[in-house]
Amino acid sequence: YGIKSEYTIIYIYNPDCNACAEVTQALSNSEILGPLMDKGILTVAAIYPDEDLALWREHLKDMPKNWVNGYNKGQTIRNGAVYDLRAIPTLYLRNSSKDVVIKDAATIPPIENYFYMNYMQKRL
Repeated sequence: YGIKSEYTIIYIYNPDCNACAEVTQALSNSEILGPLMDKGILTVAAIYPDEDLALWREHLKDMPKNWVNGYNKGQTIRNGAVYDLRAIPTLYLRNSSKDVVIKDAATIPPIENYFYMNYMQKRL
């Protein structure tokens, strides 16, 4: 909650998930999101929602260094009602007021489209 960037992607993933690895790569290589991350406008908070911390620690090296990477102690994300995990990976986009702008995205195009339509065009 303490992330100060204008936007935050909450990226709920599993370290040994193939689809998650694809999303991680796509986020890292995005021509739209990358510059926003470089400027500090956008932060990615990658969260592991399960309890196998050895698995999480083993794969920390696979995550970009400029992301916030954590695990969900107590598994409240998986077991609670705040995030309705229908599948993993799951992406949420929050603005600086911590309002959810996009929820339950499984890929990055909806987030890229949001930034293109609502952020980048205003600055062109």
